[in-house]
Amino acid sequence: MKRTKVAARKIPALLGITAMALLAACASAPPEGPAPMTLPSAFVETAPTDGVSEQVRPDWWRAFGDPTLDALEAQVATSNADMARALAQLRRARADADLQRAGAAPQVSANVGTSRAHTSANVVGRALAGRTVDDHVASLGASWEPDLFGRVAAQAAASNSDAEAEGADVASLQLALQADLAKDYLTLRSIDAERVLLASSLADLQELLDVTRWRLADGTASELEVALTQRDLEALQARSIDLDTQRAALRHALATLTGQPAASLPLAPAAGTATLPELAAGIPSDLLRRRPDVAAAAQRVAAANARAGIARLAWFPSLVLSIAGGVESTASSSLLSLPSRAWSLGPQWALPLFDGGQRKAALLGAEADVDAASAAYRGKVIKAINEVEDQLATLSTLRREDIHQAQAVQWSLRAQEVADIRYHTGASAYADLLLARRASLSAQRDELLLKRHQFVATVDLVRALGGGWQAPTPTELTPKARMPR
Repeated sequence: MKRTKVAARKIPALLGITAMALLAACASAPPEGPAPMTLPSAFVETAPTDGVSEQVRPDWWRAFGDPTLDALEAQVATSNADMARALAQLRRARADADLQRAGAAPQVSANVGTSRAHTSANVVGRALAGRTVDDHVASLGASWEPDLFGRVAAQAAASNSDAEAEGADVASLQLALQADLAKDYLTLRSIDAERVLLASSLADLQELLDVTRWRLADGTASELEVALTQRDLEALQARSIDLDTQRAALRHALATLTGQPAASLPLAPAAGTATLPELAAGIPSDLLRRRPDVAAAAQRVAAANARAGIARLAWFPSLVLSIAGGVESTASSSLLSLPSRAWSLGPQWALPLFDGGQRKAALLGAEADVDAASAAYRGKVIKAINEVEDQLATLSTLRREDIHQAQAVQWSLRAQEVADIRYHTGASAYADLLLARRASLSAQRDELLLKRHQFVATVDLVRALGGGWQAPTPTELTPKARMPR
């Protein structure tokens, strides 16, 4: 009979322990990431290629084959001020994650002190009235909050997701800076090529103007012919000055991106030697692990879910175990004696009973944060897919334009050659010669501009594809692996 009663008394305790264990297991589960999305199996737009397309690599700028560009890109991660600030913020976020993880460990403290106190003699009823007493203390204490319901683990998980989101933001910023630098540099080299073209045209026009003036002197040319040639010459010189202004602005932008004064980055003019790479876009689902901004949005969903879990745990009690022990004596000579020992030990439960609805409001706010983070993630994914589609469509259009523009250049050069022959044989007017020259120059400049657009669109495609970045694996996210010092 006694055994039955004892067993009956044990059953509620066992049920309570089992329920607490199950709740702890549920509460300490890893925070959920974003819900799966239905993505298209392939991109609608495709860019025509002449050969085998390459996958985007982390050092994607090397595909352009320009050593100067390679050297400038290397300076972005080390010298750019925005990168330095972002890296400092990342270190702060990782330190916060370390702080939250440290909260799960027992806290141990030591205390050694001595004091001397005198009690007033006019205090009635005190044994130490009128006496001066020394107090020597040496103690060691420890406290620990067992993570019964996963609260501490959820806080650490939220901070860890915040740190990983910050790390992905840094990667996204670095990619943006590298892309801006590549576009500015390739545009600058395109301007250099246009300046070479204008210099050649200016030399030809100056020679033609000299010949026309000689012919005016001997009566075989009119003043109108001289005026028309002088007009075209002045227009080209104005365009050349405008190119100088654009080039200077681009050089200054490159200096800012590489973290140095413009005077330290001369960048002498050079003919464009970069090659146009052909890149493979892959499939839309690749963007979930290749785009750092998408990865950051996914981590923020996980962090919001973890904080919502913390808010739900506000209805559960917390337990703190503490122990302290040491010695205390009025005389230092007897401090280490057995009678000087002192200790304390005991658990402390805490459970809020009434808070006026604060916990409910906090939970509603945390759940709203989850919805907002999830919506932001979906928006990032859709934006990423459409940005790739945009650049694929742009490159496809530019490639088709380039085929016809190359033919236009060839025919304009042929027209200029025929106009020159006809003018010198007297079969056509001088105005026809100048018109053919202007048309030829315009066609060549349009071709250079079209090439410039292709380079810029290729860099934009690289950025839309994530620049060769890969989301870290769960193994790489462990504290030691993901946080090099």
